[in-house]
Amino acid sequence: MNTNTNTNQAAYVPPTPFELGCFTRVQYLDWSLVANCLHWKGSLHDEVAWYIRDEAWLLADGFGKVTLDWLDEQAWDWSHVRDSSAEAISAIAAYLRRNGLDLPADDYQAVANG
Repeated sequence: MNTNTNTNQAAYVPPTPFELGCFTRVQYLDWSLVANCLHWKGSLHDEVAWYIRDEAWLLADGFGKVTLDWLDEQAWDWSHVRDSSAEAISAIAAYLRRNGLDLPADDYQAVANG
């Protein structure tokens, strides 16, 4: 039987790296674009052509330089992207933008407003 009498139902939401001061605003926007395009639950994932997604994954460096065969063997392990350097994330974001993918304007406005 649960005897907890705390009625506060507010959920704790951990701060984002941007809120902690670990990202600049540009890095935050780059990371948001990369995550939304490459993560299978990302809001832009279904808009990214497979060949663009493949090339973007190859720019990641979380596991070092890899091949498509290696990514297939690893079942496209998200930590390869997640653990990439800031330089790799910037390169991926630039590549995605060159191929016509970007965040909605509202996302830029929200970050600009702090």
